[in-house]
Amino acid sequence: MRVSFGRRVGGYKQRMALKGVSGRMRNTRLSKVGAFLLRTKFIPVLLLLTFLTGGAALYFSQANPAHADPYTSSTLHYPWVNATALRPSTYDYGYSTCPPTDPHCKYYAAMLYTVNKVVYGEADPWGYFLRNCTSYVAWKLSQLGVDPKYFTGLGNGGDWYDTAKYRYDHRSVTPYQGSPSVGTSPKIGAAAVVPSTWGYDNKGKWVEKNPGHVAFVSNITYNTNGSVKTITINEFNAHTPGNGDIWTGPPASRNFKEYVYFGTLEKKLPTSITVKGTVNCASHPLYGIWVQSSGGGSGFASWSWTTSNHYAGTYTRTLSTTLPTTLQLHVGCGGSRSSWWSDNWTLSVSDLASVTLNATCNEGTIKPAAGSNSRCLAPTVIVSL
Repeated sequence: MRVSFGRRVGGYKQRMALKGVSGRMRNTRLSKVGAFLLRTKFIPVLLLLTFLTGGAALYFSQANPAHADPYTSSTLHYPWVNATALRPSTYDYGYSTCPPTDPHCKYYAAMLYTVNKVVYGEADPWGYFLRNCTSYVAWKLSQLGVDPKYFTGLGNGGDWYDTAKYRYDHRSVTPYQGSPSVGTSPKIGAAAVVPSTWGYDNKGKWVEKNPGHVAFVSNITYNTNGSVKTITINEFNAHTPGNGDIWTGPPASRNFKEYVYFGTLEKKLPTSITVKGTVNCASHPLYGIWVQSSGGGSGFASWSWTTSNHYAGTYTRTLSTTLPTTLQLHVGCGGSRSSWWSDNWTLSVSDLASVTLNATCNEGTIKPAAGSNSRCLAPTVIVSL
């Protein structure tokens, strides 16, 4: 039985032994910069890197990890989502006529696919296969202003960490200067990696058996002890072949173990974001909202009541801050505008763009003690990147 890795870890392009519709062998191609990766178990093995696509989103609603289907389908504004499905089982998508947004889709001979004598190009502008996980992440990084030299030629999704680490460790060498750094903790704007797996085939050859997956980290929530609770990732070719989705959950549940950090990304991010939303107090009138930002710009929000009993309202505050930043709402329930009966906090969320935070607070009927608390339910998050 053929295993469809794409449904488990995000789709890949195993070109070493897949036959195309044309009947010829599909071979792995080199990147534009001819990137190679040394990956070993017992002895160094020289890998010819292949390329997939990946995910990121312009907006999302935080999903409930406990939901039966935690994936939210989305085009993620990926410009080549309409590339023709040539053979979805092997993640082949392309154009017979290259679109203006991808004029060189037929640039690589190894990325051509022939159906009924019609030749289709499958390459994106950075040499990754269209509608695969790596292509999406590359496109997303390009939209955020990251120089393509930092994400071109990183290989299969599961190889991004190792390739980036190799480049970073050799950053004194001219081709790798300015390489992205890597780590095992998620950060907003990072590429989240499900590592590839290796083993011997039936001929005793050491091969990549599962090329892994890469996705774009768009949000992080934390537990009260500061540990990571969930990440929200935007991805392609994961839940359904060749399509995008947004997923929120504990990173370990999807085997996201490695992260690639594009330090240049933060230099391209806006320094002003708007935080807005709705808040509700359970048993007292609302009397104010304070927006706490770890990157600076904390302060009282402008707000107004939306119910006759004054228990609920809407608010907005524009922050001048360093991104990514960790945000938290302090909601004043009861008392007066100048002296709150209780200061009720949400959990913290990290963001790199304007955000909507909606919070419902349960302050109780007996005045609670002042200080750190989480009496407001974890906010619903909608990020606009």
